Amino acid sequence: MATNMTPKRYNMVLPDYLYAQLQTAAKENNTTVVELLRKFIKLGLVVLDVNKDPSAAFLIRQGDTEREIMIL
Repeated sequence: MATNMTPKRYNMVLPDYLYAQLQTAAKENNTTVVELLRKFIKLGLVVLDVNKDPSAAFLIRQGDTEREIMIL
């Protein structure tokens, strides 16, 4: 985070099952839920930016399987 920026607070209400998944993922990745959410938001912003260009695609490759992420 840039030093000249004031952090903003945002309260979020999540269903229990979703928060439990975040807690598990955070533990598995040796991080906090808050840091995991920050990373997800940054990734989401990249996906949204790529989605603006009709000639670009955001792909996820897992082994031999490739999926395109499309935001409608």
